[in-house]
Amino acid sequence: MVTLDKETNDLMATVFETSSRQCIPLDDKTNLMISIFLCIGLVISYLPQTAGACVEGLMGIVQIGLQWCMFCLVFTLFLLYFPENKKRHIHGPRLRLELPSKMELPLSAEWKVSLVVAATCIAHLAVSFFISVLLLMFVGGPEHWQTNYWAGFLGILSMILASLQYFPQIWKTWKSKTVGALSIPMMMLQTPGTVLFVYSLVVRPGTNWTAWLTYMVTGILQGTLLLLCITWHFRNKRLGIRDIDSTSQTQQQQNEDDDEVTPLLA
Repeated sequence: MVTLDKETNDLMATVFETSSRQCIPLDDKTNLMISIFLCIGLVISYLPQTAGACVEGLMGIVQIGLQWCMFCLVFTLFLLYFPENKKRHIHGPRLRLELPSKMELPLSAEWKVSLVVAATCIAHLAVSFFISVLLLMFVGGPEHWQTNYWAGFLGILSMILASLQYFPQIWKTWKSKTVGALSIPMMMLQTPGTVLFVYSLVVRPGTNWTAWLTYMVTGILQGTLLLLCITWHFRNKRLGIRDIDSTSQTQQQQNEDDDEVTPLLA
């Protein structure tokens, strides 16, 4: 038990050894494959217990639930590993003085937007869940018009919110002409997968149009974003520009040389 605790502490120290939180790869492919195999095997092991018509009828809920869980996971990791040097608004070069009390810099606009979006998502989830539970408890299922209208309202609202989450990213990618932290392989898997996902919901008996409309709209917007990322990726690769920023390696070296010779006081 002592050996296990020590190994666990060493592992945690390796992951969080830097001052700023970063995703540090452990480069253990064998352990990664074993973990993936165990996760898949865990799901498969429970299928015989719930096999049959129940599984077939619940697959739509499972698909949407997994989509929601993956989105929450990505958004949570985005907040946890947001670059520390981008959370505060840093002004231009200035003479730094050691003062008795530290003056915190104001939050950056990007970090403020991230916090507002996180708070809005949590508030929206809480309100939607609370109202849905009340309707199911005191009114009934979708056979009642109040519950049916509420479900339709949530479907249209989710389509609007899902569209709003892509429009700023599409505009930012178009304006900056860089891929940034977006994952092209992930979008190449998700975009055609969304087509199959929408089709499976459309052909499912008893599925309301508001259940698949959101994913159809987001699939189109994600495909647009994917085309932009592929275009800028090959363009920047030809110009010697990294995907993470819009500054070429030659310009970066020139900026570093200029910083070294810039006097502190003009």
